[in-house]
Amino acid sequence: MGDYRATYDRSIRDPEGFWGDAAGLVDWIKKPQRVLDDSRPPFYRWFPDATLNTCYNALDR
Repeated sequence: MGDYRATYDRSIRDPEGFWGDAAGLVDWIKKPQRVLDDSRPPFYRWFPDATLNTCYNALDR
C-alpha cells in the first residue's frame, strides 16, 4: 500500500512529471513533446502534439 500512496502523492504533486513518465510506457506513432497544454482553462489537453494507436497499445502488444 505504501507504493500506491507514494505514486498517488506524486501524481497530485507533479502531474506533468508523473504523466510524462507514464507516457514512456506507451508505444507512440508520434512521441509527445508536451505533456499538458493548459493554455485554455478549463479545456486542458494531455499530450496535445502526440499520436498513438489505442488499439495497438490496449490489445495488440
